[in-house]
This record gives sequence, structure tokens and C-alpha cells, in this order.
Amino acid sequence: TMDYDEDDLDYPSEEDYEFHEDNLSNEDYEKLHKYLPQLKDIMSEYDADEYDLKESLYFNYFDVSASVQELKSKFKKSMYNLFLLSRLE
Repeated sequence: TMDYDEDDLDYPSEEDYEFHEDNLSNEDYEKLHKYLPQLKDIMSEYDADEYDLKESLYFNYFDVSASVQELKSKFKKSMYNLFLLSRLE
């Protein structure tokens, strides 16, 4: 049998799959900030925060449509926005 130590079994940790804006390449950083305003506008009525929007854009390869679909399935519409709308009627 072969002997392995901990270093030989270098499995990716959860941290390796987390979104870290500071670790983005310049190209990815530019894409993120190019598409973020559009995603913010579309998702303005939902409870997703800016980190969630950025993370979704990154993991969906900066595809706004895919990000919208994912985020709408994860987050509910903001109760504050629903309250404001009800006052307008």
C-alpha cells in the first residue's frame, strides 16, 4: 500500500468555491461591474444584497439572465417594496 499524508490529499475546500471579489482577474472585475448595475435594476424589488448579486454574476459567468433566474428562485420580493406599492393604490 501507498502511504499518503494530509498534503497529498489536497481536496478543494468550501472556501475554494466561495466568491471573493478581491481575487478576481482584472477582466472578471470589469465584467462584474459592467453587468452589476443592470442586475441591480432588475432585482431591485428582491431581498438579495449586493454580495449575492455579485456572487451570482460570477458563478453564472456574467450571464445576467441566468443570474436573474437563480436569484429570483432564491430570494423573495422585499416586503418594504410591497408595502410601498400597497400605499400607492
